[in-house]
Amino acid sequence: MVSQGLEVSTHKGIKTVFGLNFISTGKFAPKYGRIYQQLFENRQSGDYEDFVYCDKELFDTLRPQAEEFVNTISSFVEVKEKDDSEGQTCGVFDLHIANFGK
Repeated sequence: MVSQGLEVSTHKGIKTVFGLNFISTGKFAPKYGRIYQQLFENRQSGDYEDFVYCDKELFDTLRPQAEEFVNTISSFVEVKEKDDSEGQTCGVFDLHIANFGK
């Protein structure tokens, strides 16, 4: 988000900005919004609820999704940095990654 000139100060703000600027615009497939939402909710529960249940089945479901999410974001950032270092304009970059993660 920083590389896009977007500033947020809360976890909820990151979730909102990610949805508006990356999912809604088609830069990332909608499934990444759903993955982030689920991970966000689990993180909130872990931080603020007295008792949180997490078994191996839940872990085995969430871990590959989290890894895919992180890998996709990392690849996006690498492409952005490469395009920026080559002097590409933001508009060209947006076209280049329009179907990223789909």
